[in-house]
Amino acid sequence: MSDYRCPKCEKFKKPDLSQIGIGSMVSFTVATKPSSKTMRFSSKTGVVTAVNGDALTIKVKRGGTYVEQRQDVTPEGAPSALTYAFCGTCECKEAK
Repeated sequence: MSDYRCPKCEKFKKPDLSQIGIGSMVSFTVATKPSSKTMRFSSKTGVVTAVNGDALTIKVKRGGTYVEQRQDVTPEGAPSALTYAFCGTCECKEAK
């Protein structure tokens, strides 16, 4: 994950999502068992089996197949969407 840390601000840099294609390992977050008062999230990891524009079909080891939008997944080894939500995203112009 150190490749994704900005040396200037110490926040996480966004990965290049355009490099994700068939055969890429990706992680994503899904909501599980929502109720009126609580929401639970689960992180899934799988292999991209099909690409239709920005829609990625992802096969996970247990749990079947998911269709997720490209902006909702992260490449293997990159911080998850929850990490970006809690820690922040680098906005430095030098890091991009």
